This record gives sequence, C-alpha cells and structure tokens, in this order.
Amino acid sequence: MIMKNLTLYATLSLMLGIVSSRYNLIRIEVIFSILPLISGIVYCLIKNKKYLLYVSLVGSFFILGYASTNYFSVDKLSAMYEEDVDFAGIVTGIYVPKGGSDYDSFSADCKINKDGREIEAKVILYLKNGRDIRPGMEITGSGTILEPSKAGNFLEFDYKDYLMNRGVDGTLISGDFVTYDGIGPGYRLKNGFRDYIIETINDNLDAPEGGLLKGILLGDTDFINEDLLESIRGVGAAHVLAVSGLHIGIIIASIGFILRLFRMNRRHALVLSLFIGWIYAWFIGFPLSVLRALIMMTFVILGSILHRKYDMLNSIMNAICLMLIARPLWLFDTGFQMSFAAVMGICLFNRTAEYYEMSKIFKYLLFIIFVQIFVFPVSLYYFNQISLLGIIANLLIVPVVSATLFLTVWVLPLNLISGFVSAFLFIFIEFALKTVVFATEILTSVEYTLLNFRSPEFDEIIVYYMLVAAVLYFLSYPEERYRFKAVYRITAITVILHISVFHMIPLMTGNSLRISIINVGQGSASLLQYENKNYMIDAGGTVNGAYEVADRVLPDYLVKRGVGVLDAIFITHYHADHYSGIDKIDEKVKIKSIISGHRDDMIISEFNKDIDFLEINRGDSIKLGKDLAIDVIWPPVGFESDNENNNSLVLLVDFKGTEILFTGDMEKEVEDEIADSLDKTDILIVPHHGSETSSSENFLLKTMPVYGIMSYGKNSYGIPSKDVIKRYEDINTNLYETYIDGEVVINVEGRGGYTVKSLNEDVEAGVAQLMTGSILLVAAAYLTGNIRIERKCRNEQQGRNNIDRQ
Repeated sequence: MIMKNLTLYATLSLMLGIVSSRYNLIRIEVIFSILPLISGIVYCLIKNKKYLLYVSLVGSFFILGYASTNYFSVDKLSAMYEEDVDFAGIVTGIYVPKGGSDYDSFSADCKINKDGREIEAKVILYLKNGRDIRPGMEITGSGTILEPSKAGNFLEFDYKDYLMNRGVDGTLISGDFVTYDGIGPGYRLKNGFRDYIIETINDNLDAPEGGLLKGILLGDTDFINEDLLESIRGVGAAHVLAVSGLHIGIIIASIGFILRLFRMNRRHALVLSLFIGWIYAWFIGFPLSVLRALIMMTFVILGSILHRKYDMLNSIMNAICLMLIARPLWLFDTGFQMSFAAVMGICLFNRTAEYYEMSKIFKYLLFIIFVQIFVFPVSLYYFNQISLLGIIANLLIVPVVSATLFLTVWVLPLNLISGFVSAFLFIFIEFALKTVVFATEILTSVEYTLLNFRSPEFDEIIVYYMLVAAVLYFLSYPEERYRFKAVYRITAITVILHISVFHMIPLMTGNSLRISIINVGQGSASLLQYENKNYMIDAGGTVNGAYEVADRVLPDYLVKRGVGVLDAIFITHYHADHYSGIDKIDEKVKIKSIISGHRDDMIISEFNKDIDFLEINRGDSIKLGKDLAIDVIWPPVGFESDNENNNSLVLLVDFKGTEILFTGDMEKEVEDEIADSLDKTDILIVPHHGSETSSSENFLLKTMPVYGIMSYGKNSYGIPSKDVIKRYEDINTNLYETYIDGEVVINVEGRGGYTVKSLNEDVEAGVAQLMTGSILLVAAAYLTGNIRIERKCRNEQQGRNNIDRQ
C-alpha cells in the first residue's frame, strides 16, 4: 500500500512542482495561505517518524518538477527577436500545405548564429514555396527570428506556449538564400515509410476517405478535408483522428495476432509486436498519446513476462512521471491532458465494472460514457462545445475505425506481395470509411445538437473530478461501503468550502460589474457583464486584408466567457477597427440590438436585418440595472462631423459611484466641448488609442483618471504617442496597455470599490485556485490512504490478538 500510494503522491507532487514553477507560485502570500496544511504535515511527521523518508522522497519530486520546468521554460531566442540571423540545421518534419500561403512550414533543429553568438534551437521554419525539401535534409541559409504570438485574452490560444510545450523555441522566416542537401539513413527510412503509406492509399482510395485514413495512420490531420474534420470534431469523435492509445492497441494486437498465426511463441510475439509499435511511433514522430500508450503497454507486457500483477492506475502514474520528467511542459499540452483523462476513465471503468454483471453491449456503452465523463471538463475548457450526439457518434464511429485499422495493418504489408489482393481488401476499407463519412454527415445535419458553453474555471474542474471520484469510489466497493464515509466527508467539506468561498460569499456581497477591455490589436472592443446581461462597447480590431483580428478573436472569446446573447453592442463610430467583428460575432452569438450616436446606412445594411438599431445622443441615460447606468456625453442631436473620430459616442458608465469613461476616437475638439461637463473619473478608456490628437492637458486635468487603459496593437501610426504617455504620468494615472499587458479586466464590487487587473494577473489568480484545489486533492488522497492503512493495521492487529487468545 505504501509503495502504491508513493507513486500517486510522487506524481501529484511532481505536477505541483511544475505548475508552481510555470506560474511563479512560490511566493510569500501563497506559502502563507497553505501554512496550516504545511504545519499539519510537519506535526504528523513528528508523531510518525517512519513516514519521514517517505515524505522526503515525495517532496524531492516537487523540487524536481520545479527545477526542470525552470530549465525548459528558458526563452533561448528572446535576444534575437526581429533580428536577421544565419542558420544551419536538419529538417525534422514537414507540415502539409493547405494553400493560400506563400510559405511552406517545417520543423528543424538548427544552430542559429548572430554576430558570432551561436544557439542550438528547435524552430518552425518558413520557406518560400516551390522548394523540394524533405525531412532529414541538411539546410543552411539566413532569415529573421520572429516571436510566436502570445495569448492576448482570457483563455485565448497561446501559440508561443503551445510551441514551448512541444519543445519548439521559436519561428524563423527565411528569404531566398537557402541551400539544402543530403538526407541521413534514419530519415530516409522514415520518409520511405511515410511515402509508402501515402502512395498505397492514394492508389486505392479517393478523397475524402483516403485523406481520412492517411490522417489516422500518420497522426496528421492536415491530410483530412477541412469540412469533414470539423464535422467529426462537432459530433464529439475527434479522438479517432489522433494516433491514440486505441490505435496503438489495435495495431499491436493485430501484429501480435499475425505473429501468432506463424506459430511464434506468445512471449516472443508480445515483445516483437511491442518493438514494432515503438518503431511505428518513431516513424510518425512520437505523438504524446502514442508515447503514453506505449509506456503503459510496456509495463503490461513486462508484467506478463515477469509474471507480475498489473495495476493500471500505477501504470498511469508511472507513465505521467516518466513523460513529465523527460519534458515537464507536456503537462500543459491539450493532447497530454485529454489522453490521460481518457485513460483514467478507462481505468476506473475497469475497476467499477468488475463488480457488476452486464451484457457486452451495455458494457461497451458504459465504457464510452466513462471516457466521455473524464474527458468532458478538459474538452469543455479548450473547445467550449458539447455534442448531444457524442455518445451515439462514438458508438457508431469507434468500432468502424477500429475494424478499419485492424484490416489496414494486414493490407499494407500484403500490398508488397500482391497488389491485387490488397486492392480487393481496400474495397472493404473504403466501404468502412464511407460509412464513417456518411454517419458523420447525418449526425452533423441534425440541428441544435451542438451546444456552446463557457470554459470552466480551474477550481470548478477540480471539484468536478472530486465529485466523480467520490461516486466511483462508492460504486467500486459495494461490499465495503464504510470506506466511502471518509471519502464522502472529505469531498463534502471541500465542495462546501469551495461553494462558500467562490460562489456564496460573492452573491451575498451583491452583484458586481465586470468590464473586459479585450485585446484586439489595433482597435477597440469591450465587454460589460452585469446581472446575466452582456453588452459590448465597440467590436472591432486590426484590419489587414484577409487577416482581421476581431474576426478571429471576438467570437471565440465571447463563447469562452459564456456569452450566448449580447443584449446590445454600442458602436462609438464607423471606423472598421471599432465594428469589424460584428458579422463574425453574429454567427456564434445572438445580438439583440446595435446602438450608436448616428446612422451610417451603408455600414448598417451589412449587418443582420434582425438586429434592432437605436440612436442615442447627449443627455440620454440608459438604465441597465438597479445600480448601473450609462450616460451619453457626446454627440448632441443632429451633430455630424467630417472627421468621423469626432462623431464618436462618448459614454460614462456609472456603477454605484464608480465611473468608467469610454471615449471612442474623439479628438481634442470634442474633449474641449465636454470637459466642463465632466468630473474626476475613476477609469478612462484612453481616447483614440493614445494618439497625439487626443488626451489634451485640459481634458486630463478635468477628469484626473486613477487608471487609464490604452487599446492598441502593433501599428505604423506612432500610437501611443510618447507625449500622451507623459501627460498621464504627470497626473499619476496608472496606465495599462493591451499591446503589452493583454486583456484588462475591471471588477467593480457590489459594495463599492473596484480592481483593475491585466491578463497575466488574472491568470495568476486562476492558477492560485488550481493550486489550492490540487493541494486539497493531495490532502484528500493522503487522508484516505492513511484511513485505509490504519484500518488495515487495526484489523491485522485484532487478528493477531485473536490468534494469541486462542
């Protein structure tokens, strides 16, 4: 029992060390908040010194996780961003081009040289189209190091973190000067394997079935038709597209079955099939789910060979430990989290199902449900969608894909011997894949089955898993339900504390107003949330040809925030960087009305005709709730300037005495007009993104904002002006800039007072909740383990006493 718990605690400790390092949580305030827990552990160690070595070993895993994360989090190329460099290296992978780009992209291990300073780094390399470059080629040239884009908003995809989690240090875009030559023997073998699969499938299958099979076998969704890919994801069966544990299990079982047909010894067949599985994983680049599956299968086969009892939970913990020790940042990878969430569901399904008799069909249905339950919060966190047909889709698609893979393992080697026989078998494979495509299209055509939900908070995910674990613990030990009492108490106390601290107390203190100044590049967009109502002030962003930040950012941002309906969007004026995202928002979120200070019929005609339009002017006041009002400061009725910036709607948001002034792009002329009607303001959304045309001294002396928030992005307009920044500094205004700080969130409390936090500060608060929840989980596991150990010890002692008496 001790060693079994040791694996669990060591793994949790390693994960806590990684999280603590990644988010810099080893700070005085955090240590102080968990001081009672630390004191309790020290007290227990003083009373039970036999556990001292045990706890020290577990603690060493925390240190290991913390130190290794620091090492792997170093930004090697930060000093070279936007710099021209020379490079030489080896291409390690190629991304299938989708079209529409002038560049092909590759992964490469390079030595990068800048002014005699050489750094070894793994990069994503962008080269002009038209070069016949293959993995394994040696490549030299010159180019520019670019910093990968970071998330600018709440739960936005962070490309830089994504690359870092996968061991990639940055991106490099190269000009015309590139030379390449030679492929090593290992890469020639890998390329030959990949080419053989692609050519064989192309010779026997048409799109989209051929692309689907190539994507499944090679673990590369770029082969799959985009519409089909979205449809499969939409019905909740995306896991069949990744080379996962399911695929590896089928492939290894198929190979083992073939070897056994040739009368090979069972033990030898197991070892050889596992070896081939590892070779296959090497061919396709070791996807995380495959690596996890192979590590676990290695433990299974070793246990079988050595006649040791296999424990799946122990194997999962060992796999997590080994993978995170090798690369700790994998902990934050979506594929890593989804893979282990699914396999935990399978593990607990096996433990629960062994106590009950059920039919094979019902058992398979329950298996699918268990996996869905464990993957659910992780999937919701990242993708914000739930398919009501997910279980049906998995019941239909997974068996067909499994059978297809089994048959493909036979067909590919058989094709080397007899093309006629393999072509015949490909008919069955094509039929199976057409069935998958057809089933997906049918399920996708059913309306109102794909629901959007907000991303859950970290602490909500922790509580969810605690509740699931408590229920499954109860179901797994039906003959000894007294054990459930300890787990129930711990879970109940944790859930009550969580609801009290994070939900009941905020409700008791009154409703609050949340305002998010969203990072949309060179533009403006803000979200106001109050009493289950949602409003936006502007909804635009950087406009650059086909690349519009608002179109890309705003719809997903609103879904992740749980916004299904926008009660109104206030357009301050009709420049695209203030309204360009409305059409894309309307595709995912219902917009009830658009409000502005004047009409532009040509632009308004582009919007959905079902959206109401309302015009407001100076002197109007809109009551949005008992304590929330928006007063219109500008423009007056009938005003229209040739300078569109001066037509900007200026709004004063007042919530229980806290005032936030939204100014659009108004310039000095309007500032002079309205200055006398304004008093000191708590928070000012800086006019015209910080341009020198606005934020005049007279206006700032009238408003004297405590906080100023500049919404801007990378631009060539000289925004923000250094003179403007100095004016704010001269009046001691605390400035936030979305380009530097990311999204800025204003929370105005129900009892008065407010806080202003940037994206990074908000993330730290969320991670602190995650850390607290994780510590509660560790404490629960520790207490539960000790209760069971102590009960077992008491039972053993009673047995010995009974024997002595007899």
